[in-house]
Amino acid sequence: MTPVLVCALAIFLLSAMDAAMKILVIAVGVYNTVLWRSMLASVVAGTAWAAGPRSLPTPSVLRLHALRAVGRGHRSAVVLLGPCQIAAGGWDRA
Repeated sequence: MTPVLVCALAIFLLSAMDAAMKILVIAVGVYNTVLWRSMLASVVAGTAWAAGPRSLPTPSVLRLHALRAVGRGHRSAVVLLGPCQIAAGGWDRA
């Protein structure tokens, strides 16, 4: 029963985050939404990392994480551009 409840909680939380991101992108724009989401994720991940056994990652691992962060930021901006354009009245095609 516990795995089912954990899965249901995860679906609920991710759905709430998706709704919040769509509301924020309409209110403050794509760039600010991605920036604030990334900062919040950094704080949460940093807290989790600091709470556990700490060892500094190797330079190759840091490079991998930096590339992953750049890719994630790009994907977030592209995904959130749709709701922003819909709220703004769509793309004008002349």
